[in-house]
Amino acid sequence: MARDTRIVNLSLPPDVFKELERMAREENTSRSEVLREALRQYIRTQKLWRQIYRWGEGSARELGIGSDAEVDELVHQFRREQPKS
Repeated sequence: MARDTRIVNLSLPPDVFKELERMAREENTSRSEVLREALRQYIRTQKLWRQIYRWGEGSARELGIGSDAEVDELVHQFRREQPKS
C-alpha cells in the first residue's frame, strides 16, 4: 500500500522543539501528529479570516464605505449615540 503523505523538513528553535516534545508526550502522540493538528487549525483559521474579510469588504461596498478612517468614524459615532449606563 502506497504512503499517502509527504515529508516536510522543519527547523524549530530549541524552546519550541522542547514544547512540542512536551505536548506530544502529554497527549501520548507523536510530534508529527501535534504539528499536523496545529497546521490543520491554522489552515481553518486562515480560511475563516479570509471569509470574514471578504464579507467585510462586500458589506463596506454595499454601505458605501471606502476607507478604514470611515469605519473608525462610524464606530465612534455609534458609540457616542449609545446611552450611558
